[in-house]
Amino acid sequence: MPYIRSLFLLLLALFALSGCNSGASQTNEAAAMPADERYAHVALDSLTPVTGQTVYVPAYSEIYFGDRQRTIELAITLAIHNASPDAPIVLSAVRYHNNEGELVTEYVDEPLLLPPLATASYVIDRQDRSGGVGANFIVEWRAESEVPAPVVEAVMVAPESQHGISVLSVGRVIREFSAEPAE
Repeated sequence: MPYIRSLFLLLLALFALSGCNSGASQTNEAAAMPADERYAHVALDSLTPVTGQTVYVPAYSEIYFGDRQRTIELAITLAIHNASPDAPIVLSAVRYHNNEGELVTEYVDEPLLLPPLATASYVIDRQDRSGGVGANFIVEWRAESEVPAPVVEAVMVAPESQHGISVLSVGRVIREFSAEPAE
């Protein structure tokens, strides 16, 4: 009889604990949705941008270790944080390039409206080695009002045995956009 009671209590505890996580799971599923499904699309020709940038972000889908004969694969998360608390920005391009500079993936087919303080993220799976050791992203954004520049970063991670590897790469502005003065 004690065996049946213990089994019943164990099953009851597992059932109760599984119900506690359902809200977190829904939140994580929404956050994991691709940016092009989470945010509104806009037509660039309908905008009157006054500022913007092209940002270069180094990334590493794998890194060498030891004798350069072996590599460790890394998962990459590119995060584009709209730092403005008041105004949206428009993401007009997010391109992933490989070690040779060739385009691997274009993530933005139609420009995305990124709300104030929102973040768009793009994930490259750890098993995807298409970028190589010298991968990079090119991010282009515009805004219809003066806004703080977004924070654009790539976070690379790989859990290895009991140690993990993590690398943070901050984007660098390579081109500024400013509106043409009206004539």
